Amino acid sequence: MVITLGEALVVGIPASPVGLDRAGSVRLSVGGSELNFAIGLARLNVDCAWIGRLGEDPFGGMVRDVLEHEGVRTDWVTSDLRRPTGVYFREWLDDGLRRPYYYRHGSAATGLSVSDWPDDALGQARWLHVSGITPALGKAPRELVERAVSRARQEGLEVSVDPNFRAPLWSALEARSVLEPIVRASTVLLLAEEDSRLLFGTVDPELAARRAHDSGAATVVVKLGAAGAYASRGAESLHLPAAATGRVVDPVGAGDGFDAGFVAGLLRRGDLRSALTLGNYVGARAVEEPTEHPYPTVQELPPELQDMLAAPPSGLTCVRPGA
Repeated sequence: MVITLGEALVVGIPASPVGLDRAGSVRLSVGGSELNFAIGLARLNVDCAWIGRLGEDPFGGMVRDVLEHEGVRTDWVTSDLRRPTGVYFREWLDDGLRRPYYYRHGSAATGLSVSDWPDDALGQARWLHVSGITPALGKAPRELVERAVSRARQEGLEVSVDPNFRAPLWSALEARSVLEPIVRASTVLLLAEEDSRLLFGTVDPELAARRAHDSGAATVVVKLGAAGAYASRGAESLHLPAAATGRVVDPVGAGDGFDAGFVAGLLRRGDLRSALTLGNYVGARAVEEPTEHPYPTVQELPPELQDMLAAPPSGLTCVRPGA
């Protein structure tokens, strides 16, 4: 099982590419970096649990329904009786602008704390995934992420970290000081170019990977958008071009989809080429639709990727029963 934890948000997106002030209606979906990651994994038949807090409100019920429909475990989701589920609205415009408007202050996710960490989940897990968005929500969520990473490493789990730096949430100085020890504790580091610049002072993928290895990460990925992705582990390194896409409609969620594909590829095949290939494909599919997680199921993958996932390594226990 893969465990992830973080913020869930209900998202309102106009039904057509117009500004919110001219939208006659909005389509509701659910989002949040770690939640998107969990859904991406579940669609690839990887057993995954999402840990979080939801308001005792219709939006919280909507998030639970989506997670359960997607096959993501909700055993360790807490209902917060005092705080609402966070929401945000996002414009989808033909000129490429994606303007988000967040209403997350005082949300249930901001109440996350070490009390939400379930040690009993560790016996069922082999992987923990966290992002830099959760520690940006406040001191208590930050302590939860630090606790989760520490306990996962103590128990020998793989720990993937996507720094996911978001300037509206905190300053570069604060983000760097908080994220550096979390990054040092990771075994798999999944960097966007802005993360690479923030943490390692460069957008050169090979240099960033060397510096990340020096900080302790065994496997390092630098996501390069339309240029594909670069990965490095031990003596092995390679760059793969991006998967072909149709029209790029909305890039939101592509990084989370890449993370899900990459982790699934490592779990199922173990090698960087397979992981990068699957990560690039899932990430590419995410840009073609204006939704939070338009990620493919195994049945929707090209035949060569289905074949790649058909025979998991001996002893793998993270595949969903009945998948």
